[in-house]
Amino acid sequence: MSVDEDGDDRVDHLDPDPPGPAGRRLLLAGTAVVVAVALAVAVALARPEEQSAPAPSPQPTSTEGPPSSPTPRRPSGEDAPPVPDSLGRPLLADADPGWELFAQTATDLFRIQLATGDLTRTATRIAGAPGRSAVVAVGEREVLIHAAESGTSDLVRDGEPARRVRFEETMRGAQLVPGPTGTVWQVSGAGGGEITVGRWSLAGEPVTPTDRLPGLLGWGASTGDGAGGLLLSGVGGVWLLDAEQPPRRVTRGRVLAAGPRVLLTVDCDDRLRCQRIVHDRRTGTDRVLGPARPDDAGRYPGSASTSPDGRWLVEPGSFARGGYRVVDLATNREVAALEAELGFADPAGSAVWTPDNRLLLVAEGRLVVVDPVAGRSVTPDVPLAGVRRIALRA
Repeated sequence: MSVDEDGDDRVDHLDPDPPGPAGRRLLLAGTAVVVAVALAVAVALARPEEQSAPAPSPQPTSTEGPPSSPTPRRPSGEDAPPVPDSLGRPLLADADPGWELFAQTATDLFRIQLATGDLTRTATRIAGAPGRSAVVAVGEREVLIHAAESGTSDLVRDGEPARRVRFEETMRGAQLVPGPTGTVWQVSGAGGGEITVGRWSLAGEPVTPTDRLPGLLGWGASTGDGAGGLLLSGVGGVWLLDAEQPPRRVTRGRVLAAGPRVLLTVDCDDRLRCQRIVHDRRTGTDRVLGPARPDDAGRYPGSASTSPDGRWLVEPGSFARGGYRVVDLATNREVAALEAELGFADPAGSAVWTPDNRLLLVAEGRLVVVDPVAGRSVTPDVPLAGVRRIALRA
């Protein structure tokens, strides 16, 4: 250990001996500094509110008041008033003034006066769908649109917003089929091997008592007859229910197409010779049209329709070709063929004949007008992109 002139100890290495007076003074001073720093840290930790606070996080914008830059919202459903518009020209030349076309897209129901081109667009919450999963039923002053998958329905009265309609016995998957003007048939499973059938107004009010029928008829195999009646397919053939007569069997085979004047059926005899048959509903007579087509077995009931006078047929094309085909039932000759833009041909819900039998209107992503006599079709310039279902009021 080294010693300075004043005798003070200077520690320059570890020394087990106790420090002298000067060392003790240095040690006490260092300890005081450490204690002061520790107290300052403790006070700071105990009083965080005195520290500099970080910038506050942004708070969510209140939804109660209008935004600073409002974005127009497109009303839908019950809060959307109808929007009038016009094509500026007739949709069909020489159309009767009373003919109105209803066209359903993914978001709207259009009502178009064919003779003038005047139209009304009403927002809805039910999108058009192919096949029997949706329906458009027309009344004198209202239209019902229904989606079977969700079991929901909207009623659109002329000049009014769409409003939700509930049928007491409607369940998800229950089927609605257009009935006599202003009504629909409702067909659903009842359990216990039975189905229930009843008629309702488009506003959801019962028109007839609900009947229970044998489940062998199969509620999923029901379709309209083109004249307000209901066709039920099942074991043993197809039965017709209407508002005036008791149920009666119309064929032991299958109904391929229906219309007010004729039904197109397919049936096989005892030797398995299968033929297409035109059934005249007025006279009750049958006429063989020709051999059954290979894809007749895979068609769902009512997937085609016949014209009001019974001369023309519109049906899906072959499985290989797809689209639509229009056939002259007098000669069994194909007079027109159309491609299905959306990939699924559904004449039962997307094709309608004009009451004078002259023209066929087809909706499959676009509107197409077919003249079966001339064998040609045109696509008018109308704002109906994505249209899936149409109906006619006459």
